[in-house]
Parts: sequence; structure tokens; C-alpha cells
Amino acid sequence: KDTAKATHAIFMWLDPGIFVRRHAPTVASAHVYLPAQIPEVKEQGGMTVRVLLGHYLGRTSPFGHLHSKVQLVECKLAAGSQQQVLHVANSHQLAFVFIPRFGGAGAFGADKVLVRELDAALLTRHGSFLTVTNDSREKPLHFLLASAPESHMRL
Repeated sequence: KDTAKATHAIFMWLDPGIFVRRHAPTVASAHVYLPAQIPEVKEQGGMTVRVLLGHYLGRTSPFGHLHSKVQLVECKLAAGSQQQVLHVANSHQLAFVFIPRFGGAGAFGADKVLVRELDAALLTRHGSFLTVTNDSREKPLHFLLASAPESHMRL
């Protein structure tokens, strides 16, 4: 057993507010952040990026003290929006995208990988950005994107 390596786990629960109002955290190391405390970047073209873990365009998540090499962002792309660009760190070769219930569908990356509601895809990067296109003119696209160096993405 190699004791020199440490494994860290982060359990992140994106709560719409029900739990916070009814229950106080019982774990000493639990941190509760309200939606207004999560940094947000409004991109030109109608995309909003919330920084849940790591850094994005000068914004740092409340969990910045973890020094994680993983970036996790929540993105919303308005209905009818054109192709958008998400900036990805040069050291992040892999990206994992997940679209939650009622999240719509979108095309991701240079290969235009189609991802639909309750589906996920593992993407490789081409340059320091990831292109995103909303597949619908009527509904917004909502997705989570995790990116990291290849050595940190184990499935």
C-alpha cells in the first residue's frame, strides 16, 4: 500500500435551497454557500458560467482553498444563442460534460459531440477552449463541465 499518495474527495450537493432552510450541516467540515456567493461570469452571446470549483476567467470558487487541479463550472446558454466558447486551462486535456434533467441538448467541441438531457460525454480538448452550441432555438441549454489534466480524470 502506497501511503505517500493521498486521495481527496469532494461531495458537492447543488441544493435549490430546501436543505439549507430545514437542516443545519452536522459535519464539522461542511460549508454551505448560497447561490449569490458562487462567482459568475456573463459571457457575450448569452452564456452564464458559474464557478463551482477551481478558477474561470479571474473568478475563483469558494472552494479555491482546496488547490484542486479540477475545474467544475455550471453553464447556461440562452435559447436561440449562437455557438459559444468556454475557456479551458492549457493543462486540462480532458473535459466531462453532463446535462441534467430539463437541461436541453447541445453540441460540444470541435467534433460537435451531441449530448442530450441526462446524458454525458468525455471530450478531448482542441486548443485552450471548448465550443458549445445550443441544439434548440426554443429552450436554454444547461450543463455542468468538469475539466482537468488527464492524470486527474479517472472513470
